[in-house]
Amino acid sequence: MIKNNQRQLTFFFFFSCWLLLSVTAGFRTPGFDRDSIIYIEMMNRSIDQLWLQEPTFIAIVLINRFLFDGDYETFFLAYALIGIGIKIIAIRRLPAYQFIAFIVYVALYFALHDLTQIRVGVASGFFLLSLTYIPVSRKKAFLLQCMAALFHYSAILGFCTLLFSAKKINKFFFGSVVILSIAISKFLTQDFLLSIINHLPDFLSLKLTSYIIGLNSTGLFETFNQYNFYHLGQAVLFFILLFKIKERNNDTTSALMIICTKVIAVAIVSYYILAPVPIFAGRISEFFGIAMIIFIPMVISLLRPQWLSAGVLLIFVLIQGIRLTITILTT
Repeated sequence: MIKNNQRQLTFFFFFSCWLLLSVTAGFRTPGFDRDSIIYIEMMNRSIDQLWLQEPTFIAIVLINRFLFDGDYETFFLAYALIGIGIKIIAIRRLPAYQFIAFIVYVALYFALHDLTQIRVGVASGFFLLSLTYIPVSRKKAFLLQCMAALFHYSAILGFCTLLFSAKKINKFFFGSVVILSIAISKFLTQDFLLSIINHLPDFLSLKLTSYIIGLNSTGLFETFNQYNFYHLGQAVLFFILLFKIKERNNDTTSALMIICTKVIAVAIVSYYILAPVPIFAGRISEFFGIAMIIFIPMVISLLRPQWLSAGVLLIFVLIQGIRLTITILTT
């Protein structure tokens, strides 16, 4: 009886939060965030001007025009309901610390993805949910990642996680790669990355090169400090879990820890290796970094006393969340 009441209260809490956050994101004032004005302009374009956009974007625009006369609030609300809802479903699949995972989501990703980068917000939600399925059903994980790619093409990068083993982790390899990427990041140059891009297929190479040159001309590639509070902290947490994690056969929780540790490694490496192109470093590491929603509770579960580790890590997350939200809403 008590457990049933707890389940009902937990369900009511997450359902209420889903509605509250969705309404907040859906009915925000245009210009409150840095992308909403751009999206309103995009959704009002003719369909022949949208053919390069993701099919789900075109579908939502058409449905919104048919049902709501193209109202921007219902457009934003649709993305918010899907993106936030999928993330909450992923959080509810965790074996423990669901409330902490929810706090991590709100602090680090609500403003970033569901208020600003709304297409990536939905894609990252499907990607996050797929991570919980990799240990039990790679077919379902693959389908979820396909859905992610339909909301934002960059989510194709997430397919690499389907190759990760959930049974074991080469601690020396992953630890070495992360240390190496942090160590050499300051010495990498944009010319070096462009030389690598030139070896990609022509259509992709030309697009990336022109994109970088265009951003350079606008002055967006200002020098930034990649050795910052959050990403160095993320690396410290990665090594804590890397050394504490234990491989156990037929243990779903252990398997999820292994998968998330590898995904966070990808987030860290992509951030430091792509540092000469800050916008790429940020976007790609943020996408893979959505795994922090699962990763932080996993770290807490392995540290003692848990109340102390939970307190310290929540302070870490909230500090970054406040800094990130202020930056997003004021620039």
